[in-house]
Amino acid sequence: MKKFTLTLENIMIITVIFLVSASLYLSFDFMRMSALFPKLVSITILALFGILIVMKLCSREKGNEPESNGAVTCQGEDDLKPATTDRRLHWSLSLLLMTVYLALIFLLGFGLSTIIYGLAFPYIAGYRKHKIIYPYALAMAVIIIMVFGKFFQIPLPEGLIFELIMPE
Repeated sequence: MKKFTLTLENIMIITVIFLVSASLYLSFDFMRMSALFPKLVSITILALFGILIVMKLCSREKGNEPESNGAVTCQGEDDLKPATTDRRLHWSLSLLLMTVYLALIFLLGFGLSTIIYGLAFPYIAGYRKHKIIYPYALAMAVIIIMVFGKFFQIPLPEGLIFELIMPE
């Protein structure tokens, strides 16, 4: 059996499981139907992460999982670079973008911030097909606003700038 290494992926899995478990625990005090959706989402996420952990353990047992420490990608005979450096940069930029997204929600509102995030994240992840990214980002923002803002009537943040420009 291989030794457990604490990689960024494992830290993220542990963090998500902890936060979802805490959310599920805190929602038990709510009335039966008022917390139905958060409970279902939490249980689904825990089940999916449980399946992910079992799959990772099975692949480690079979030896299919590549070593992440010191892994080298070979694109040519003279072109060797550590694979972990590129992955760390993507993780760092992704976490930074999520933080900026949360700040933009406060400043610009949910709709505009979601469009910006939907345009920026695929670019950071390496996806460059602009004919797909632009309509997808716009459509996802509109669908989320329509479903949650109009259908479920959940008030979405309007943003500080719009509140200053158009006071009630």
